[in-house]
Amino acid sequence: MGVCSSSNGPNIELSPLAKQEVAEKLGVDVNKIVFVLGGNSVQKGYDEAVAKKLTHIHLMAGTHVVKGDDYMVFEHPMTVSGDGRDKTFVEGNGFQIKGAKNQNCTFMDLTVQKTEANGLFGCDGMSYDCLRLHFDKCGNSGVSAFKTKGRLTNCQVTNCHKCGIVSTNGTMEIEGEETRIDNNNGTHGSEYQHGLQASAESFIHLLSPLTKEGISTNNNGGGNYGGPGTIETVNSF
Repeated sequence: MGVCSSSNGPNIELSPLAKQEVAEKLGVDVNKIVFVLGGNSVQKGYDEAVAKKLTHIHLMAGTHVVKGDDYMVFEHPMTVSGDGRDKTFVEGNGFQIKGAKNQNCTFMDLTVQKTEANGLFGCDGMSYDCLRLHFDKCGNSGVSAFKTKGRLTNCQVTNCHKCGIVSTNGTMEIEGEETRIDNNNGTHGSEYQHGLQASAESFIHLLSPLTKEGISTNNNGGGNYGGPGTIETVNSF
């Protein structure tokens, strides 16, 4: 039985029909998904999935608050899906990806907003994929890859405190015509922070026809892209 705590009242349970509709849309067996209603329950959903050896959490429409003094940490491969970036919201603290480097986490169809630090931070562990995500008003950078690889497909990163996307000794891969990186670095305005930031020995690869000039606009501080690393358009990943 999935975690179904709600911030608006006592624990309730989704109907079997509602669960089945989500499962069919995702193409996943309904019994292999932990369903989470809005409220302070993302961590509980993750813990339940790990305990049951499941690898899919679905965050229903609403606002999901990650509380505590630090990130919610993923040590195990997991797919986290939402009902859409205009319907499912995660705020408070963002996600940190650790775990084994030969494994992967996937996040899809939700918005991560108003976080204390990075919206999503890959930290020397699993690679990660983000599909149709929006990162908005994150307290540090929107998305970061440190000694790992991240891929963003049709994602937007807007209004974050520092960089939009940053690669540090890692690789970021970006694709999709809905990609948009704008209005980041609005508070600090540091010349060393950019919409797209690649540190030394780091890479940000944009799948053609995307270009850094086309996807990263109206960012403050150091501008739309920069750093000593490589930011380039490629024909394949």
